[in-house]
Order: sequence, then C-alpha cells, then structure tokens
Amino acid sequence: MQRLNILYVTYATGKSGGVRQLLYNVQGVRELGHNVFIACPKDANLLLELSENVKRFNIDKKVSIKELKNIVKNNKIDIVHCFHGKIYKKFLALKFIYPKFKLFLNRGVIFKPGSFPLLWLPQLDGIICNSFYAKRILTRYLVPSRKIHVVYNAVSIFNGKNKKIDGKKFKIVYIGNKRKWKGIDIFFKSIKCLFDLIEPELLDVNVVGVQDNSIFRKFVEEDVLVKIRFWGGIEHSDVLDLLSSSDVLVISSRQESLPNVLLEAYSVGIPVVATNVGGIAEVLIPEKNGFLCPSEDYECIAGMIFKLFKDRKLWTNISNNNLLAAQSEFTLDKKIEQLFSIYKSYI
Repeated sequence: MQRLNILYVTYATGKSGGVRQLLYNVQGVRELGHNVFIACPKDANLLLELSENVKRFNIDKKVSIKELKNIVKNNKIDIVHCFHGKIYKKFLALKFIYPKFKLFLNRGVIFKPGSFPLLWLPQLDGIICNSFYAKRILTRYLVPSRKIHVVYNAVSIFNGKNKKIDGKKFKIVYIGNKRKWKGIDIFFKSIKCLFDLIEPELLDVNVVGVQDNSIFRKFVEEDVLVKIRFWGGIEHSDVLDLLSSSDVLVISSRQESLPNVLLEAYSVGIPVVATNVGGIAEVLIPEKNGFLCPSEDYECIAGMIFKLFKDRKLWTNISNNNLLAAQSEFTLDKKIEQLFSIYKSYI
C-alpha cells in the first residue's frame, strides 16, 4: 500500500464536533501507517489531545498562499483535507499555481454554503459530508454530485460503567449551545411540559454547553429553570461520563446535519429523543434507537421522554440497539476505510 502524506487543516480553536472528527481522522490515518500532518492555530484546543508524533504547523487567518505552498511542497503532501470553510479557499488558490496535491473539504453543516460557486471549481477535488442530507443541500446549489461523498462520523466506544448518583431519578441531558438553530428554547418548553406529567423531584435535568440560565426566562418561568442543572462547557471525557449516567439525550435542534452527540449517546447505550431535522433520521429509527418529533414540537418531545420513563423494557431494548449500532456502524475503522477508499480514487 502506498504511504500517503496527509495534511489536515483547520482554523478552529475551540471544541466542536468537527474538531472531534478531525482528531479521529488523525488517529485512524496514523494507525494505517500513513504520515499525518496538521495545520492549525497555535492556541487550538485540539493540540492538547494531539499525539506528539504528528508534525504540526501553526497557522492563522493571515497565513499566506506562499506559506501554505512551502508546507505542501516541502513535506510532499499528497492530500490536503480542510475542516474549515475559509481555509480551503486559500488552498484552492494555491492549486492554480501548485496543483501537485488533492484537495478535500469536510462539511458537517446544512447551511447555505458561502461563495458556493467556488465549490464547483475542479481544483476542489472532493467534499466529504457527514450525512446524505448535507449532500442534498450542496446539490441544490449545483455542486456536482460526483465530487460529494458521504462518510458518517465515527464515535469512540466508551466502556465506562453506569455512574448513576441517584438511581431513583430519571436523568435527562441536553448538550449543545444557545444558538437559535440548536433549539434550547424548545428543550426548556419540553421540560416545562414534562413537569406536568412527572413530578419534578423524580427527574434530573441537565444542560451542557450553556452556563448562564438568566437569559432563558423569556422561554420558561424561573421555577422551571431552577430545577435544571447548567454545566457550562466541560471536557469531552466529562461529557461522556454525564451521558453514561443519563437515561435519555434530547436533541431539539431546528437544523442539523448529523450531530456527534447523537452517536456518542449510542456509544454509551442511551435512547435519543430528537427533532426530525437534517440527517438525524438517517441513523435514528423510531422505537429502535429512540424517537423523532417534528421540529418545534416540544409537546411531542415531552411525550416521548415520558414514554421512556414509564416503560423500562422499551428503554432497555433501545439501549441495547444503540450500543450495537455504535460498535458496528459508526466505528473509527469503518470511517477510515470509507475515507481512504475516497482518497485513493483520486490518486
């Protein structure tokens, strides 16, 4: 097998699903014996988890085409895989003067692509989407279907034991942020409805990724908010710990491609109640992996949580299904196999 030199690139400094998948790619590619390089800001959070054996280059948004050319040329890079919608444009420009590499763009969102005519250019060899829904969005803007490939996200299998603090309480978790498209207001409204169905003392409701609850008083009353624990931003390992001790994950988004946290819930064996948006329905089969509700329908979300609360046998069946799905359908080995099949088809 030909050993490839692969450069992963991002401008991201924080924690996100895309960053997590980039790290998984680096791990999987190295395990196959290929040479991996990474270009990112010097304060990127991902550097804290990156192996010391991965050669890195510090870049920022002011990086020049000349600097990028030196990285690619001096290290004989075969493939550049960009995980940010802005940096790939500089590599597009570079390919006009130095075309000796293949260029890929990772896309895990379903928003209208900015400067989408650039995606038509032959200098951009391929686009890696994490759902078929994301692919359909691009084809609406006339991006050639032949250059768009779907590779589902991977998830690391979490082998921690259930860490319930109080087994008498049914634990609900939301993991996201307060951007409108994440639908945290829908989540709060669903919890308000749920409190009419179940005594609040029997529930343990948690929000991860959001710290301040005062700004949410316009959605629900203070007496609801005070019964919700706000964790703010926590480390990925702590997210998995919290998931593993929960009974259900709620995804109340208005827009999604395929959220990492859905697959992470599978990996710890908990059901998911989600809005039927984007690519979620591609991997979540109702009553097998959890439940789907129409977008904005917080009463449906509350009803499905109540159903899981009342039917422990159903909960157990879904838990087992999700563990099996994580261990068979969304493994790193499977993702890297698909990714390399795409890479090699261009070389």
